[in-house]
Amino acid sequence: MGDTPKTPPPPKTILFLAASPADKEPVGNGEEYKQIKDALRGSAYRLVYEPWVTRGEIPSLLLDAQPVVVHFSGHGEAESMERVSGMHVHTAYGSAVLSTAENKADSVPIERIAAVLRHFPTIQCVFLNLCDTGKAVNHLKSVLPRQACIVGAKNQLPDDLAIAFAAAFYAAVAKEMPFAAAFDLAKDSSALLGRDVEWLYHIA
Repeated sequence: MGDTPKTPPPPKTILFLAASPADKEPVGNGEEYKQIKDALRGSAYRLVYEPWVTRGEIPSLLLDAQPVVVHFSGHGEAESMERVSGMHVHTAYGSAVLSTAENKADSVPIERIAAVLRHFPTIQCVFLNLCDTGKAVNHLKSVLPRQACIVGAKNQLPDDLAIAFAAAFYAAVAKEMPFAAAFDLAKDSSALLGRDVEWLYHIA
């Protein structure tokens, strides 16, 4: 009798949460998704794409996907205010700009997102491909398991550079490179092409 074929392990999930509200400058979520999908082709990862995510959908999307990586694509804000019980409250770590059901901008404080993400021990990496999320990186690092890798942007992100950097990062991840090493390779690959991202991206 021959050996019983081994059942391949289930794919690891990258949950791609995107938003490009109609009342904000358009961003290239679709192109970013396409390039990341191409980078992951043939790998042990599957990419789940949510192109118009609202804040209320995040918990159920996480429950369904049980992701290893959560990737945010769109706009970020370093300073913003959240309306709580009729009052405007300053957010300490900036916001991710998601969509409302009407596809209008909804600035969601990183604290709110982090509080939900911490309930999912499968998460090994959070990639905030959003402008001005440097403070958010450190907050997420303090909330998620110590081994989790957090990537964010220290400044405003040119759209084309953000897409190219993400594609390079996931090309390395597809080859089972550790997340921190994949970040370093993507950074140095960008520099090789004359595009220095040292002043843009931050990892913790």
